[in-house]
Amino acid sequence: MPVNRFFYWLCIMLVILEIVYGIYWAVPNIGIRLGVWPADWNTGLATLIETLSFWQEAAFFSHIVLNCIALLALFNRSAACIPAFGVAFILDRIDWIILGLNPDSLSLAESSLDRFIYAFGGIGLMAMLQMMSIALMASLLFNGQLSTHLQFWRRPAQ
Repeated sequence: MPVNRFFYWLCIMLVILEIVYGIYWAVPNIGIRLGVWPADWNTGLATLIETLSFWQEAAFFSHIVLNCIALLALFNRSAACIPAFGVAFILDRIDWIILGLNPDSLSLAESSLDRFIYAFGGIGLMAMLQMMSIALMASLLFNGQLSTHLQFWRRPAQ
């Protein structure tokens, strides 16, 4: 498998991972807000969801939508994936910063190990994976694997 093809599929997998991770948190969020999430499943999550601001929720759900747009652009080998994923990255970091400042989010962490996992996993590990995705997208662009035609809804003629 050529290196560029490997980078392309690795980038696709990382963006899919980001989308799955976002959906993993979005499903209980929506379920709790609609009142259909079983109470015995939330273990304090309902309390946290109630304290989230409109702007934090807007950043969170917008980042998921932008990641889906970036994935569509990647599938169509369009450079539009870079700005879409870049803005999604910024919105996700804003969401994590606001969440870190929320005292209810820290109350869910029962030990210092839980707080470390939160800080390393949410802020550190996901940020590293996102930056790796952006670097892969830039590499694909510079190697001619992505079209500079910024339409993401259809593949440009080759």
